[in-house]
Parts: sequence; structure tokens; C-alpha cells
Amino acid sequence: MLSSCAFNIINTKFSCYPGAIFKNVVEFYIPNNSMKHILFTHPFLWDDRLETLSFENKKVAWLLAVPISEEELNYANCNGLDALEELFDEKQIDIFDLNRESII
Repeated sequence: MLSSCAFNIINTKFSCYPGAIFKNVVEFYIPNNSMKHILFTHPFLWDDRLETLSFENKKVAWLLAVPISEEELNYANCNGLDALEELFDEKQIDIFDLNRESII
């Protein structure tokens, strides 16, 4: 799944940044699953130990890939990414579970 996201970045120049959502990546590999998309966000699991690297003409940031459902995508679009991430924290979702149920 991550390689599909990487090839999408390479082939289409799609930007990857905190809050970027790659649509239908999970669904491509696991059809008929509640998780469908990949959300890239700050790697909060490692606190502040992963720092953004600055180069002459670009910055490189560490990101965490989190599977999200169609309903969660719509929630983020309507209420903002921060609201979705707060809901994730409130519900204590397992961000590594590709088969988890949507919280929306």
C-alpha cells in the first residue's frame, strides 16, 4: 500500500504532507473492507523524536500512514482533520488494524 502511494507521488507529482489522503489505496488491496483510504499524519506515536529535515530547497518530514473509512474521510472533509484525529484519540482506535470498523 505504501509503495502504491509512493508510485502515485512519483508518477503524478501528488504531494504527501500531514493531512494528505490517498483515496482507495486500501480498497485496491482489500476490496469490500471498511477501511478504504490512507491518511498521512504527524507521527504522534514517537512524540517529538522524529524531526523534520531541512535541505537547501526542500523539507522532509516523517509521516504516519493511517487507514480510514469513507465515512471518516467525509467527516474530515466536513469537520477538518483535527476533529477526525481528536475522534480517533477519543475512541482509541487501533491505527494498525486494516480491518477495524469505522468510528463514524
